[in-house]
Amino acid sequence: MDATNRAEQTVVGWDRSPAAHAALAWAIDRERPRNGTVTLFWVFGDIATSRHDLETARTLAAKDAQLAMESAPGVTVLSEVVLGEPYDRLLSRSEPGSLIAVGVHDRTARRVLRGASIGLRLAASAPGPVAIVPASRGEREGVVVGVDGSEASLNAARFAAREAERRGEVLTVIHGWLEPNIWLDAFPLEPEFLLQLQEAHDLVLDQCLAIITHEFPDLRVSGRTARGHIPRSILEASPSAALVVVGSQSRRLVGRTLLGSVSHEVMLNLEVPAVVVHSPAPDAAQTSSPSRTAAAATT
Repeated sequence: MDATNRAEQTVVGWDRSPAAHAALAWAIDRERPRNGTVTLFWVFGDIATSRHDLETARTLAAKDAQLAMESAPGVTVLSEVVLGEPYDRLLSRSEPGSLIAVGVHDRTARRVLRGASIGLRLAASAPGPVAIVPASRGEREGVVVGVDGSEASLNAARFAAREAERRGEVLTVIHGWLEPNIWLDAFPLEPEFLLQLQEAHDLVLDQCLAIITHEFPDLRVSGRTARGHIPRSILEASPSAALVVVGSQSRRLVGRTLLGSVSHEVMLNLEVPAVVVHSPAPDAAQTSSPSRTAAAATT
């Protein structure tokens, strides 16, 4: 399996808020099956912050970590307090070998608020996977990944499979597709052509499922294609999911600040935890072996 996407720990963007606590609870649940490590990463104040305030923050974060560890035997919880701007410092903490988890402060007042905004910016630019975690809304189960047959798809599908395997849950692979819209109003598509399109998209899904079931033989996997608005297909498949995974193709300029339209719309509208997984950078992709066709909503 691709070791570059294997997250070895979960780093929580920490500020002691309810949103941060929701992200911490999610991170602990993620690390609990393997007795892993969670780090509370608190970007506190700026260059003008006094030494006393900084030491107070470090003491509080250490206590928070200790309390979290006492409530989750087997999970190691660490704390780290730094000065700076939250987005910049969290970005510097991201790497392929760890996952950054950011809580969403509130989704009711505006669609993109502080937590979601930082999370989306990190999701578009961080080299490692990024989770955006809303407040818990009861018991959820299953992992959902969108599919489209790209390199980012394969990375996201493998990441989602590892998460589902760790949780002991079912992985659901969704391949949403739309018919070509060129001249669609003037020249409606023939039923035979639509059937051919459906068969081609079924093949994309089947190839992804073949890869995942081969690499994760003990994992329970299901899949389906959905004709229509692609983000909506993923959203409709995941109202009670424990986790949704989407892929994003790394791009040197645009990709540093923007997610693709599918990933962006999914992340804005989800009410469940979601992870964005990046494909390797273009130069890295050129030096690695070509990937097989597989899965996930990409940029």
